[in-house]
Amino acid sequence: SRVCVGAVMKRTAVSGFALGLVLVVCLDAVSAATTAATSPCTNCSGVAGMNAGDSSLSGKLSAVATADACCALCRNNAACVVWTWAPSTHTCWLKDNARGLHSQDDRVLGLCGAPLPPPSPPGPKPPGPPPSPPSPPPPPSAVNVTVTLNSERAIWQTAVGYVSYTLDWWLPTEGASPEGWGPDASVLELNFDSPKLQMLTAALGPAYLRIGGSLDKEVVYDMPSSVEKCAPPSSELGVGSTLHPSCLNASRWTAIHKFAAATNSLVVFGLSFPQQASAEGRLNTSQLLALFEYSKLQNFSLTTTLYGFELGEELTQFKEGTDAFTEYTESYYTVAKILRSIWTTDFERPKLMGPCPGMSWPQLATWYPAFLEGTKGALDISVYHSYNQIKTSPPRILYLNTTIPSGDLHTQQGPSPGGTGWQGAAQASFANKAGVPLWLGEFGPHNGGGGGTYASTFVSSLWYLDALGTLAELNHSVLARQTLVGGNYELLRCSSGQGSGPETGFGCDFEPHPDYWVALLWKRLMNPSVLQAPTLAVRGGEDTASLRLHAHCTAGSPNGSVTVSFSNMAETETFYLQFAPLGSRVEYHLAPTNQTEGVDARKISLNGDPLVVGDATTLPDLAGRVVSGLSDVIVAPLSLGYIVFPSALAAACM
Repeated sequence: SRVCVGAVMKRTAVSGFALGLVLVVCLDAVSAATTAATSPCTNCSGVAGMNAGDSSLSGKLSAVATADACCALCRNNAACVVWTWAPSTHTCWLKDNARGLHSQDDRVLGLCGAPLPPPSPPGPKPPGPPPSPPSPPPPPSAVNVTVTLNSERAIWQTAVGYVSYTLDWWLPTEGASPEGWGPDASVLELNFDSPKLQMLTAALGPAYLRIGGSLDKEVVYDMPSSVEKCAPPSSELGVGSTLHPSCLNASRWTAIHKFAAATNSLVVFGLSFPQQASAEGRLNTSQLLALFEYSKLQNFSLTTTLYGFELGEELTQFKEGTDAFTEYTESYYTVAKILRSIWTTDFERPKLMGPCPGMSWPQLATWYPAFLEGTKGALDISVYHSYNQIKTSPPRILYLNTTIPSGDLHTQQGPSPGGTGWQGAAQASFANKAGVPLWLGEFGPHNGGGGGTYASTFVSSLWYLDALGTLAELNHSVLARQTLVGGNYELLRCSSGQGSGPETGFGCDFEPHPDYWVALLWKRLMNPSVLQAPTLAVRGGEDTASLRLHAHCTAGSPNGSVTVSFSNMAETETFYLQFAPLGSRVEYHLAPTNQTEGVDARKISLNGDPLVVGDATTLPDLAGRVVSGLSDVIVAPLSLGYIVFPSALAAACM
């Protein structure tokens, strides 16, 4: 007998072009199983070397001697439409769907379906055979991977607020291509009272809200005791206005802290240094005193909403050995002394953080260690900035690369592919030698406002999830994603809804972009205990470069539970992950809602359910899918997510 299976396959290119095809496989019987007329199955045949179906009705059935026996089990299960048998292990799987049809060694695939239709009556002989159609592309390939958890001990503890975010100062026409930040996204104009903004931000808490950017040095603080006075900015200010373009007054500073209190976040603030009105490298202590004194008066401190101050933003123009470099490092001791005079106890005093350099290699190979040595005893936390520089043209996906491209930090010129990874490894080495914690205080898929509108699409999420996992393994305490709101790389739509790009017309509605959901699920599922990355063993010799796995103890679970993050940047490869028997698991699969959009999608789904907030006052349900622990974890092309193993009994997580 012969049974044909038709499956609609989609192969989505990185550019977003979708090619649809119908793959038809005819199964020549390898068993002689027959059925009664009243059986749910009226035809049951199998073919060697094929597999299909993405779920198992009864888990993995052992000791099934023949394909006939597996077929009989399917025939006696009303829900079974597909069976798979492994000749080498005599294992049988019963399935309720035929999705994901693909070739696979050591498998016999059987279809339990309706009887074949009778042949068509003969008709007139056609004039000739039609021309042969072009050969279809090969079906998506299957890669079988055995995964071993390394869970005897934790290799690092991140901060509770590891997943954090930033806001920046940019004015409406500046900061991002092609049209700037827009009128509602900067620190000075963002609507902190928006219930939707507060709800979505609070869901990421506890976290750190880092406020700063390239315009730090232009900000004037208009506090009650300030010598300098200014007026709040306006998007209507014209060129040559006498009003300072970046004016932080007391009421706005208070509003920032009110927002922080409402969203379970702590403020990290980039100080104005050196101010444009000051000599290069000089510290304007009167400005700092005015800000610090008002903050103390309002009870902003380490125990409430004010975590720390950064001094300086990407100031590697102060070369080692110059007077400017010496003045810069000595300014840290000056600021530390002022902080101690105003907040007199260690438990309430905000931290002093810096120096926040960008990707200035090879200079940083010697500059950064010299800075850390020159600020020893004053600096509390080492902070740097790095962007991964995802390419602006397809293929745009770019995982972190922890290997220095040139092999030598002293010769490496600037950012390179996957640059956030190797720079993170170098910075971790510097901070470890200096004995200070390490933060990545500003990072994103690309600098310059995001590098393009793709920075708010699913392509960024594949990078972002890998960055969260990799940098935790490299001893980072906090990652502050650029930005919460503002620019092309924002987590919540505001700038991107106001220009002429693909989201024009939505305005500043704070609808989450894909990276927001990645961050939120990380916060809910991964706790600060970092495990060594899982060990992968490919069962067929295939390449796993497009697959990234990371593991932490599970958030909120002290009973040995482990959560694994996964991301697959491959266009056609499906990975079948086989873990050791760990009991049932909970899976969270994130993928583009519209598969034809591929990595260009701005809307994603969780286990097939679209993630949308809209006008709702609560988040959508983010429940995972409980799956039998005996089946493989199926990681589809261009997908990512998390797997929770509640019964892993990991020693590091007890």
